[in-house]
Amino acid sequence: VVKDTARTVEGVLKELHVFALVYNLARQVMLEAASRQDVEVERISFIDALRWLQTAEPGEPLPEDWFPVVWKRGPTGGSSRQA
Repeated sequence: VVKDTARTVEGVLKELHVFALVYNLARQVMLEAASRQDVEVERISFIDALRWLQTAEPGEPLPEDWFPVVWKRGPTGGSSRQA
């Protein structure tokens, strides 16, 4: 749960800017992972990208052997999770 700490218009704008930065950073991680796996970016889990960002050290590159989860279509047309 995100606690709303902004009490002014300026504070709300700052929070919106931070949310936009984090969103774009996670999308960049997803793009990199999709490129490495040679899949469409829509197949990469947004939440897994966020989790990696939460645990990564500043300046730490994506590990060569780690990728966010790829969601692939199952034989019946439904989605199945593949790690």
